[in-house]
Amino acid sequence: MTTIALLTTTMLGAMLALLLQAAPAQATSTKTWVASTGTNNATCGRTTPCDTFQHAHDATTAKGEINCIDAADYGPVSISKSISIVCDNTQAGINISTGSGVAIFINAAATDVVTLRGLDLDGNGSGSFGINLFAVGVVHVHNVRIRGFLTAGIFLENTNYTELYVVDSHITECGSPDAFGGIFIQQLGSGSANVFVNRVRLENNSNGIRANGASTGVAVNVSVVDSVVSGSAFNGIQAITTAGHQAISIFVDHCVVSGNFASGITANGATASGAGSATVRIGDSSINNNVTGVSATGLGVLQSYKNNRISANLSDGTPIAAFPGPGGTPLQ
Repeated sequence: MTTIALLTTTMLGAMLALLLQAAPAQATSTKTWVASTGTNNATCGRTTPCDTFQHAHDATTAKGEINCIDAADYGPVSISKSISIVCDNTQAGINISTGSGVAIFINAAATDVVTLRGLDLDGNGSGSFGINLFAVGVVHVHNVRIRGFLTAGIFLENTNYTELYVVDSHITECGSPDAFGGIFIQQLGSGSANVFVNRVRLENNSNGIRANGASTGVAVNVSVVDSVVSGSAFNGIQAITTAGHQAISIFVDHCVVSGNFASGITANGATASGAGSATVRIGDSSINNNVTGVSATGLGVLQSYKNNRISANLSDGTPIAAFPGPGGTPLQ
């Protein structure tokens, strides 16, 4: 899929998300509440909760917190400021039942911090994005379940430096056959990113994790630790760059990458800016039962800490150069 096509899809998703916004209310409290029996009001207090995330967002001051009294469908939300949505004890949900909507659309300042905890996002096979990070500084996604979105479970795309933390979460059944997949990172303009994925299961997505070099920023760095990436229609974990764009670096540690129908792990540096502009380093991980275990194309670089278990793939794709590769310092 071309970058233009990707951007067109993204812009449509963003426009749809913006249409979902309610008229903003006066911010009244640092802590608000939603409940299945709530009614939208000015304050969204503990004894007078609201019934949508959007209304609670609009009634919460910057750096405030929304809490859930019980589990319910609280509707999509467009986030425009630092805020936390914390539903640890309820697994409250956002259910996109029709159309190609966005469950959580984030369009905030480059200094804003957003925390999402204890949420259940269901695209029902028609929603476009589970979480679309269009503009923001830092996002924490903890204990969140994302499933059934046509384009991506989590999509990071903005023009500034961004940190994304995804921890203790499940992302399943996301991405149509030719779309992005579970976690898709594509910074724009001069944007860079550091992405941390820890104890996450990515199952049966079109692609598991894909980092696509499309900006002129310094780099996109992704760390995937103690996670499972399995059953992808295409690649499990992929780094890809194109000419004139920033370097992509992915570090994979203590992971299981299995049952993916293209490569388990791949670095694609075709027409890239230079050798190493798409690099994947792999340590203490099991890569098995994929069509191809590991692969590198063009100027893509794979490096191994020589403690992996790569076997039982149709083609293992080994050997892999030891980190930091031929001619470098000794293996660390």
